Amino acid sequence: MPTILSCRVDGNLLDLTERLQNDGLGPSQLTRLQRVMQTQVGNLPQLHGLFLYDARGRWLATSSGKFIKNANNADRDYFIYHQNRDDGGLYIGKVIRSRTTGDLIIPVSRRFNNPDGSFGGVVLATLYIDYFRQFYDSFALNTDASLNLLLADGTILYRRPYSAASIGKNIAKGVLFSEILPHSEFGNATITSLYDKVERIYGYSRVNRFPLVIAAGLSKRDALADWRTDAGLFAAGGLSLLVILLAMGMVLLRQIKHSMQTEAELMRTRDQLTSINQMLEELALLDGLTGLANRRQFDIALKNELARASRNYRSVALLDAGYRLFQTVQRQLWPRRR
Repeated sequence: MPTILSCRVDGNLLDLTERLQNDGLGPSQLTRLQRVMQTQVGNLPQLHGLFLYDARGRWLATSSGKFIKNANNADRDYFIYHQNRDDGGLYIGKVIRSRTTGDLIIPVSRRFNNPDGSFGGVVLATLYIDYFRQFYDSFALNTDASLNLLLADGTILYRRPYSAASIGKNIAKGVLFSEILPHSEFGNATITSLYDKVERIYGYSRVNRFPLVIAAGLSKRDALADWRTDAGLFAAGGLSLLVILLAMGMVLLRQIKHSMQTEAELMRTRDQLTSINQMLEELALLDGLTGLANRRQFDIALKNELARASRNYRSVALLDAGYRLFQTVQRQLWPRRR
């Protein structure tokens, strides 16, 4: 906002100086110029007033149309600045008290020259300090927050929180002007205030085209308060998640342990079944009374021998002892097995 306001005020001053250098300082020209001043102030309520002074500091025209008898502004800093410098630049001065109303104002001025190039006088615009107070107070900030409008030389034009004692003070020896701004025209920095000793995190910037610096700071305590709250919430959430993951892990471990036990039990059962099947297979090949090979084993052996003989192109002889001989052997062996 100060940048936009400075542009508009400077635009008004440029318009006035151009009119003066083109039209001159005749009575009719000054009357017309005064009407232009009144219109400009009416269009920009932040303006306290517009003034025109000659090369000796005498009042030639004002936006209010009021003149102070024998008033002379040749002693003002802005007048002395333009009187000694023909740089064609805009001058923004320290806060002063108006000689017409007694209000605290910020002077913004430009030099105009006579047709021969000599110093012709000063065109001055004054801004209400109360405008900046209302503007900065419109921000919803914590009590330790700070908003600052400063001149490029470190002079305070306005500061929130407002203190009449701080207006016009120079902080050029502070960290911002002595260490930070010479290396970086905008950025962020943590600085302890020279006034209230509060440590704040500032955002700062030089204003393009104008000899101004703006700085806004939040106390480190307030700036980190939300972070601490969020960190606490994240920590609580993380702890809750960790507990849930640990509980799920314990359940998973129990399930894995149970699965391993079930698998081991199944493997033991499989081994037992394999052993039983082998035993049953052996029993199926033996006679239950004598323990001798039975007809099934005989058939298997016969089949294997016939296959071997066929592969080797040999003959096979089969000797059949007869059923009665088998019964005789069976009767002899059975009592022994009993």
